[in-house]
Amino acid sequence: LAQETAGSSNSACCLQHQTKQRVQASAQSKMTMLSRFCLLLLVTTLPAVAQEEEGDKKLGPPPPLGKKPDKDKDGFYKSKADACSACKFIATSSCAMYNTC
Repeated sequence: LAQETAGSSNSACCLQHQTKQRVQASAQSKMTMLSRFCLLLLVTTLPAVAQEEEGDKKLGPPPPLGKKPDKDKDGFYKSKADACSACKFIATSSCAMYNTC
């Protein structure tokens, strides 16, 4: 009977020890998940904050590139090169194009 009591005492002690280890592992796991979540949150919000600060420094689009060619009498550009130059001039002076690109 004394041996049975000692045996059950040891098993109760081992059971308590195992339970304590599981609780500690669970707490560590939750802490790890929380740390990863915080890191993910930081990594995803930091670029947005930096971009907002950069956005405050922008003063508008740069001056247009090239020169705008004149249209011919019929209302069209004289050549393909003139049409491309006009498009480049208008696009580079556009706030929408500047902000998009």
